Amino acid sequence: MISRFLAIRGAALAVLCVLPPLALLAAGCGDDGATVTDSGRLDSGVPDSAADSSIPGLCPTAGDLPCADTCIDPASDPANCGTCANACASAEVCSVGTCASGCDPRLTDCGDACVDINSNEDHCGSCRAPCRLGQACSDGMCVCGRGLVECGVTCADLASDPANCGACGAACAMGDVCTSGECLSTCGVGLTDCAASCVDLRSDLVNCGACGNVCGGGLECADGACRCPAGYTDCGAIGCVDVTRNGTNCGACGVVCAVDEVCASGSCGAGCPSGGTACGASCVDTATDPLHCGGCGVECTGGRICDAGACVCGAGATACRGVCVDTTNNVNNCGACRVTCGAVEVCSAGVCTAGCIPTEEACAGACVDTTSDPDHCGACGVVCSGGRECAAGVCDCPAGEVVCDGTCRDPETDRDHCGVCDNACRVVEACIAAACECVETMCGSDCVDLDTDEAHCGACDAACGMGLTCHRGRCR
Repeated sequence: MISRFLAIRGAALAVLCVLPPLALLAAGCGDDGATVTDSGRLDSGVPDSAADSSIPGLCPTAGDLPCADTCIDPASDPANCGTCANACASAEVCSVGTCASGCDPRLTDCGDACVDINSNEDHCGSCRAPCRLGQACSDGMCVCGRGLVECGVTCADLASDPANCGACGAACAMGDVCTSGECLSTCGVGLTDCAASCVDLRSDLVNCGACGNVCGGGLECADGACRCPAGYTDCGAIGCVDVTRNGTNCGACGVVCAVDEVCASGSCGAGCPSGGTACGASCVDTATDPLHCGGCGVECTGGRICDAGACVCGAGATACRGVCVDTTNNVNNCGACRVTCGAVEVCSAGVCTAGCIPTEEACAGACVDTTSDPDHCGACGVVCSGGRECAAGVCDCPAGEVVCDGTCRDPETDRDHCGVCDNACRVVEACIAAACECVETMCGSDCVDLDTDEAHCGACDAACGMGLTCHRGRCR
């Protein structure tokens, strides 16, 4: 299916999944190892080798649907296009969740499924060219995610993998643990021993709050609990969804737009507003959307962002074999791609050297400033999660934001936590200056959507009769 890197943290690999398709739901084995999917969905970032034990029935990739005991991608599955059991006709293909006569311009027809062969793990680089479990597809290449290294047939986290601690094949002795790339008797500060792998239970996607508790379906691990990121809604078995633009969960979970409608700003309508592009049933901005970058279904993977319709690495990062890395401290790409430091060296300021400068600490071969590094905040391996930043070695929310449900939220603009935590604005409202304000039509004291409100259909007080619904401002 589809792999994402929106919030990749290089989670440690556990046992390799070798389950048949019908067992995928029970064990959570999937095909992706990193973060966002089509129509405003998020991928969990959980490696394929980790079993999802946290929420039974939740597909590993958010937005994938459990159809007939198998997780499917409704964006491209011709037998379940857009939703379960919605089969496209024999002459049609499934493109961005819609049955059509042909694929969107930048997608490839792979057996009636329209996919982006630059990011699709089942069709990576060409049709029917699948990546191994645990790998992701980026730039049409099967690669290990950010923070992971290819060790034989496994993508390993050298910072915590007891079978590959600090280097491929460097196994820790019985009784030792792997902490920050070293085999020691105990874990480092802030880390917990989970099967000889030292992890941060407050942020680790496969050991969230407790060893073996996996966050699937787009959930992130924040403060030791699996939660949806800011801007996403938990829609049960589907996982985390952006209800402002999802055609099958428009404005709220389970609200399905009609076949000829699209979802924009949480409402179903005839078309997208100015500046928006209809990708399936979703209105998106192809200039900035990492799921539809420059065209529908074109996804940015490998940790890249969408800037002006192109997938690029963010400031300070370099693309090395399809994955964005920081060449100033990456031991496998030190100073430049594929420049690997020696077994006893570290990478400091883009140079392989014997040790870090006094103000930095060596964390699995990378010289980092633990006072400001969000992946090593206060100590190696302590990751800031839930939108927190690292300042003075402590994870905290940015200025002006507060913690709501374990994640940082801006009460000035967050429609789920407007003004204060848990004060949710209605679909017809937006959070403006910490207050829910009407963005539709005021009928007396009520804020209503004249396109869908059965009491005010097309105009204030124009009520639909018994048994009729309001569709595009008309009762029918």
